[in-house]
Amino acid sequence: MAEENAISKRILEFCTRFDISIPDLQKRAGLSYSTLRATLAGASIPKLMTILKICDGLQITLDEFFDSQLFES
Repeated sequence: MAEENAISKRILEFCTRFDISIPDLQKRAGLSYSTLRATLAGASIPKLMTILKICDGLQITLDEFFDSQLFES
């Protein structure tokens, strides 16, 4: 469950940093509401393609996304 929590926290960090709402990120990333909500809730480990779409929506690279102490443990 730690991976899901780290992913969710990281998404929320970037949304806060860039002042992007969750519905806006959903549209920018081209994801369904249920996929993004499940990812944020930690209900499932998202596929790499989902994380890439989120990165595209946030306009960051995959390296930037995972460049966090959240993923070191």
